[in-house]
Amino acid sequence: MKRPLFATALASMLLALSAVHCGPPRQMQPPVIEDTGKKDMAPDEPGPAPAKTATEAAASASAAASPVDADRRVECCAQCKTGLAKDNSGDKPDKIPCAELTSDLNPWCMSWFKKNPLMASECQ
Repeated sequence: MKRPLFATALASMLLALSAVHCGPPRQMQPPVIEDTGKKDMAPDEPGPAPAKTATEAAASASAAASPVDADRRVECCAQCKTGLAKDNSGDKPDKIPCAELTSDLNPWCMSWFKKNPLMASECQ
Protein backbone atom coordinates (compact mmCIF):
# COMPACT_ATOMS: atom_id res chain seq x y z
CA MET A 1 0.00 0.00 0.00
CA LYS A 2 2.84 2.34 0.79
CA ARG A 3 4.66 1.66 -2.47
CA PRO A 4 1.96 2.94 -4.88
CA LEU A 5 1.51 6.03 -2.70
CA PHE A 6 5.27 6.62 -2.67
CA ALA A 7 5.55 6.16 -6.44
CA THR A 8 2.69 8.61 -7.07
CA ALA A 9 4.19 11.19 -4.74
CA LEU A 10 7.61 10.83 -6.33
CA ALA A 11 6.21 11.23 -9.85
CA SER A 12 4.17 14.32 -8.92
CA MET A 13 7.17 15.88 -7.17
CA LEU A 14 9.44 15.30 -10.20
CA LEU A 15 6.78 16.78 -12.49
CA ALA A 16 6.43 19.87 -10.28
CA LEU A 17 10.21 20.36 -10.09
CA SER A 18 10.64 20.04 -13.85
CA ALA A 19 7.87 22.60 -14.50
CA VAL A 20 9.44 25.08 -12.07
CA HIS A 21 12.97 24.50 -13.32
CA CYS A 22 12.24 24.75 -17.07
CA GLY A 23 9.94 27.75 -17.04
CA PRO A 24 7.99 28.94 -20.06
CA PRO A 25 9.38 28.18 -23.53
CA ARG A 26 11.52 30.89 -25.05
CA GLN A 27 11.20 32.18 -28.58
CA MET A 28 14.23 32.68 -30.76
CA GLN A 29 15.23 36.29 -31.22
CA PRO A 30 15.66 37.43 -34.84
CA PRO A 31 19.23 38.37 -35.76
CA VAL A 32 20.07 42.04 -35.76
CA ILE A 33 21.20 43.16 -39.21
CA GLU A 34 23.14 46.37 -39.19
CA ASP A 35 23.66 48.47 -42.29
CA THR A 36 27.38 49.17 -42.32
CA GLY A 37 27.23 51.24 -45.50
CA LYS A 38 29.74 48.96 -47.24
CA LYS A 39 29.19 47.71 -50.76
CA ASP A 40 27.83 44.22 -51.21
CA MET A 41 30.52 41.68 -52.06
CA ALA A 42 28.56 40.20 -54.98
CA PRO A 43 29.67 41.68 -58.31
CA ASP A 44 27.20 43.56 -60.42
CA GLU A 45 26.05 41.15 -63.09
CA PRO A 46 24.08 42.06 -66.17
CA GLY A 47 20.71 40.42 -66.74
CA PRO A 48 20.23 37.45 -69.05
CA ALA A 49 21.02 37.92 -72.71
CA PRO A 50 18.06 38.42 -75.03
CA ALA A 51 16.81 35.31 -76.79
CA LYS A 52 18.23 34.64 -80.25
CA THR A 53 16.09 34.06 -83.27
CA ALA A 54 16.29 30.73 -85.10
CA THR A 55 18.47 32.14 -87.88
CA GLU A 56 20.89 33.76 -85.41
CA ALA A 57 21.13 30.51 -83.44
CA ALA A 58 21.82 28.49 -86.59
CA ALA A 59 24.47 30.99 -87.73
CA SER A 60 26.23 30.95 -84.37
CA ALA A 61 26.08 27.14 -84.21
CA SER A 62 27.70 26.76 -87.62
CA ALA A 63 30.32 29.38 -86.76
CA ALA A 64 31.10 27.65 -83.47
CA ALA A 65 31.63 24.23 -85.07
CA SER A 66 35.02 23.03 -83.93
CA PRO A 67 37.30 20.48 -85.59
CA VAL A 68 36.42 18.06 -82.78
CA ASP A 69 32.73 18.47 -83.66
CA ALA A 70 33.49 17.84 -87.33
CA ASP A 71 35.42 14.69 -86.41
CA ARG A 72 32.53 13.55 -84.23
CA ARG A 73 30.12 14.11 -87.14
CA VAL A 74 32.25 11.94 -89.45
CA GLU A 75 32.50 9.18 -86.84
CA CYS A 76 28.81 9.27 -85.94
CA CYS A 77 27.67 9.45 -89.57
CA ALA A 78 29.69 6.30 -90.26
CA GLN A 79 27.79 4.56 -87.48
CA CYS A 80 24.52 5.94 -88.84
CA LYS A 81 25.33 4.51 -92.28
CA THR A 82 26.02 1.12 -90.69
CA GLY A 83 22.69 1.25 -88.89
CA LEU A 84 20.89 2.32 -92.06
CA ALA A 85 22.33 -0.67 -93.93
CA LYS A 86 20.87 -2.99 -91.27
CA ASP A 87 17.50 -1.16 -91.16
CA ASN A 88 14.66 -3.21 -92.58
CA SER A 89 11.77 -0.80 -92.03
CA GLY A 90 11.54 0.09 -95.71
CA ASP A 91 11.46 3.84 -95.03
CA LYS A 92 13.47 6.22 -97.17
CA PRO A 93 16.71 7.53 -95.61
CA ASP A 94 15.32 11.08 -95.53
CA LYS A 95 12.57 9.87 -93.19
CA ILE A 96 14.85 8.05 -90.69
CA PRO A 97 16.58 10.13 -87.99
CA CYS A 98 20.03 8.82 -87.13
CA ALA A 99 19.17 9.09 -83.41
CA GLU A 100 16.64 6.26 -83.87
CA LEU A 101 19.26 3.77 -85.10
CA THR A 102 20.24 3.07 -81.50
CA SER A 103 21.45 -0.50 -81.91
CA ASP A 104 24.46 0.62 -83.97
CA LEU A 105 25.32 3.91 -82.21
CA ASN A 106 27.66 4.25 -79.28
CA PRO A 107 26.47 6.47 -76.36
CA TRP A 108 28.53 9.48 -77.51
CA CYS A 109 26.97 9.40 -80.95
CA MET A 110 23.47 8.97 -79.53
CA SER A 111 23.90 12.11 -77.45
CA TRP A 112 25.53 13.91 -80.40
CA PHE A 113 22.56 13.09 -82.66
CA LYS A 114 20.15 14.27 -79.98
CA LYS A 115 21.95 17.62 -79.86
CA ASN A 116 22.44 17.76 -83.66
CA PRO A 117 19.51 15.97 -85.26
CA LEU A 118 20.34 14.58 -88.70
CA MET A 119 18.43 12.35 -91.04
CA ALA A 120 20.18 9.28 -92.41
CA SER A 121 20.16 10.81 -95.91
CA GLU A 122 22.29 13.73 -94.65
CA CYS A 123 25.03 11.30 -93.56
CA GLN A 124 25.34 9.55 -96.94
